[in-house]
Amino acid sequence: MKLEAFNHVLCVLKLWTLGGMLDTRTRQYGPRENSVYEEDPWEGFMDGLPYMGAYGRINEVLNVKFFSLS
Repeated sequence: MKLEAFNHVLCVLKLWTLGGMLDTRTRQYGPRENSVYEEDPWEGFMDGLPYMGAYGRINEVLNVKFFSLS
């Protein structure tokens, strides 16, 4: 099946992968709702890491319904 057949996307990419591919993902996912699953959520909040603020950037460009953090 193609992505176009779905109206919701569950993204399980690592934070740094998703953060580095936001332009591509925005074009692919379009207006679909997204859920983002992340196993290392603290990396988006630690000072000095390149992922600081990644959740905010992801939320700004993707139609995120919720973040699932473990």
